[in-house]
Amino acid sequence: MEIEATVRLDTPTSVSNRDVIIVFGYRSDTQFYYVHLSQDNTIYPHNGIFIVNNADRLRLDHQWNGQVGAPPAVTDAEWHRVRVRHCAATGEIAVFMDGATTPLMTATDRTFGAGRAGFGSFDNIGRMRDMTLRGTPVCAGAASTVTGMDARDVLTGTPGPDVISGLAGRVPDRPQISAHSPTR
Repeated sequence: MEIEATVRLDTPTSVSNRDVIIVFGYRSDTQFYYVHLSQDNTIYPHNGIFIVNNADRLRLDHQWNGQVGAPPAVTDAEWHRVRVRHCAATGEIAVFMDGATTPLMTATDRTFGAGRAGFGSFDNIGRMRDMTLRGTPVCAGAASTVTGMDARDVLTGTPGPDVISGLAGRVPDRPQISAHSPTR
């Protein structure tokens, strides 16, 4: 699943705890994931990837070291393009900002698969526009078993038949190569 949206924080930049969130994998009011986008990356509940699973939120992102997390996601009052990618099969979660090919935040968790998506804030005023939600990438009608990112990837299949989706990743100035299994 992939969510793309343009978000903006209207709360003044002088307020340090301003935030917006993107919710995904929503099952109920007590079971969901969310990405918290903030200008503060020094306190636990800000600027990270979280799960709520019938308990208080749990921070999942690999960038959090107990004192600081990924660089602040939104530090101004401008519009920012956000892309959240969640691969339920592998549990990989990645958050990209403003067209970057390297994720700002990453996490791995397989607790929830498909679910609803949404937008909000804990205490602030923000806006969202141009939201797009895509399901599992498919190739020739079959769901991908191996999925790459938008950057240069090395994709390795499984021992059985695979459907590989590179998701626009390529090596600049090299021809694109398309491979598929022969029909038997």
